[in-house]
Amino acid sequence: TTTTTTTTTITNAQSDATVQENRTALVFGASSEQGRAVIEGLVDAGFGKIYGVTSHLTYASRLLARYKHEHHILKNRVYLLECGGGALSNPQQVKQVLSETKARYIFLVTATDLPRHAHTKGCREAENMEYDAIRSFFDVLVEVYKEDGLERNVVFSSHEDVRAMCILDNRRLSIPPLEDGSVVPNFSGKGRGAEYGLQILSDYPDLTLSVITLPFLYSNFLALCCPLPDKGQTEWQISACLGDDAIDMFSEHDLAFIVPEIFENPSIYSQCNLKLTAGAARLNDIAESFSAFFGKDVIYNPLTYQEMANLSIPTAACMAQMCHFFASYGGSTSSYSKDVAESLMLPALRRPQTFEEWLLLHGNAREFQEVGLTAKAVPIISVCVFDADTVEGINVAESLLKNDNIRSVTAVFSDFDSEPARRLYAIDPERVRLASISETRDEKSLKKLLEGTDGVFMMIDMSDAGILHRDEGEELHAINIIDACEMCSVRHIVFCTTESIVEMQHELKWPPSNNEKAEDDESSLKSTKLSKPLRSITQIDAYLHEQLQKHPQKMVIDAKARIAAYAKSERITVTFVILPMYPENFIDLVTKAGVVTNNVDNAAMHFAPEKEECLLACMSVQDLGRAVARIFDFYEEYAGHEIGLATDFITIREVAQVVREIFFESRIDNKDDTFANDANRIVQIQHVHEQMQVDGTGNRIIDLGAIFGFCSQSDAVRKRHSIAKVLNLCPEPTTFKMWMNENKYNPAFREKLGLR
Repeated sequence: TTTTTTTTTITNAQSDATVQENRTALVFGASSEQGRAVIEGLVDAGFGKIYGVTSHLTYASRLLARYKHEHHILKNRVYLLECGGGALSNPQQVKQVLSETKARYIFLVTATDLPRHAHTKGCREAENMEYDAIRSFFDVLVEVYKEDGLERNVVFSSHEDVRAMCILDNRRLSIPPLEDGSVVPNFSGKGRGAEYGLQILSDYPDLTLSVITLPFLYSNFLALCCPLPDKGQTEWQISACLGDDAIDMFSEHDLAFIVPEIFENPSIYSQCNLKLTAGAARLNDIAESFSAFFGKDVIYNPLTYQEMANLSIPTAACMAQMCHFFASYGGSTSSYSKDVAESLMLPALRRPQTFEEWLLLHGNAREFQEVGLTAKAVPIISVCVFDADTVEGINVAESLLKNDNIRSVTAVFSDFDSEPARRLYAIDPERVRLASISETRDEKSLKKLLEGTDGVFMMIDMSDAGILHRDEGEELHAINIIDACEMCSVRHIVFCTTESIVEMQHELKWPPSNNEKAEDDESSLKSTKLSKPLRSITQIDAYLHEQLQKHPQKMVIDAKARIAAYAKSERITVTFVILPMYPENFIDLVTKAGVVTNNVDNAAMHFAPEKEECLLACMSVQDLGRAVARIFDFYEEYAGHEIGLATDFITIREVAQVVREIFFESRIDNKDDTFANDANRIVQIQHVHEQMQVDGTGNRIIDLGAIFGFCSQSDAVRKRHSIAKVLNLCPEPTTFKMWMNENKYNPAFREKLGLR
């Protein structure tokens, strides 16, 4: 595609007043695994227009396939630009893209155009071509800056300059060069380019550069190190010269959280080379994880360097050099840092993905299907819904009965003779089975209940009676359910969880001691200019043990988080849905204010945060049922995913305004309404503190206010609750205002507002 085509693509992009132009982002290498992850992360993090530059537009256009339902959100936000001959091959195209997009946030990842036969002299040439392209990019960046003076922040995904490392330390790294003298050319060109970028941009304070250096990537197990079967498909082997010791590994998907965080704090990470890892693992352990996940015999076959270099695969010698580098560079002497990766992901309340978690997400990949590791997914036709007494459980059960793919629903009630239980049974007696909670209290009864069940929905009761009085027994009961699911070969669990207070306490309210401050000063992270010192979860957990004695209403949140972690450890396929604030909850938060203004009683909206502009993730519980039903339909697609449910982000002040508009102002048009002066009524916001009691509500308002008030204080929570992802599950959700309109004549709500 010519330069003119690129100009037309950018010029024709419609403007959007809601997009912050100074948050425009540019992703070079949009069709790569890293580029796709970064674009997804920038979308979720709320960046403005996002331009993805690629040399393969048809392939890169798949980026938008996942977002087909949220076109009204991504409209005028994600654009894919094609630069013929390679995204960086033409300096004029690069200059044009930089100048016309005026993007302040730029992610750069490059590929090495290696020849298919690695023993030819083309490898060194491919390395030099990549280096020249990277060098040209930074030269053009400086040139454009001199013309427009615009600040720009660049994150460059790189690898080590292995050739230079071998020259400096040939004792430790003794890697045989190829015929043309190249050593891991697919790494060395990037490493040289990173050094050049750091050097040239050091003279321009308005141009920041952060280099992220990556170790062995999990995605290699989809190609180079994919387990291959023997002739009878009775055993699969991972064949590589990766040695017997642990090597550092990483998931490219984590860049979705890391790159936006660097962009949020460019000055902190400027001129840093951040060497990331999710931790080190032995290939024998990786093979065991494959075996446990697929139920097949997978082993690691350690090759020598020469054996791997002689394999009949493209670029075999280059790949052998790469594996030999990781085998030699791993262990205790590695410079990759898990602490750095964790610190970068902490603001998003995430941790680097383990291999087992990566495998959960990619277990149904085409590459694993082609080698016979995975079979076609067996559909889920029977589901057991625990905690059917809860508003979540009953909505999920009702939604499953609307799904023709589900042939039976077992609903567990504390009292299956209750009105909700009878109402659910009446929907479809042939498909509904009612069970009592007493049938689930021991291992034998749980196994009997779940025999023949394909899917399970579970959560912890957040009812009025239970929220302040949960003990370890309830948590143990949930763990017993998970164990029973494994024994009964349940295919998938959808687990309703909430934000982890252990993690959030670090983000929001950690009170450092003098000793901790001293430790922070001595932190090894100082060299990477990290502003948020890392503290271990053990420290946080110890602090919380004391704090949660004073704030028992938060115990239930962390119990859910611990149970979710246990489900992951059991290697059962699970989808975690993080609960939002329900519009239905606002009925509990509203009362008469007891204050008279203009001769009428005002309404009061009770809430905990002192800041009324705190955003809350909000979604109707009815949409939860629809979302869960769809997850069971496509459970392999959502296995291992954590989906923060939200259809709105709304402040308590906006809630009060919507209540006034719908319930009071609209009454003026009704000439027969004797309460026309309701238009003069206001909706006050009264902050509830732990010492306060609200008449007629008991502790319910305090509990809800404290929990959701606490969660609303962190940007990290909002990053985890994605409207875009929810729209894939519920294409036509009920927004907060829609729900209020639908419940305009709800007797309970109207009575609390003093309306007839």
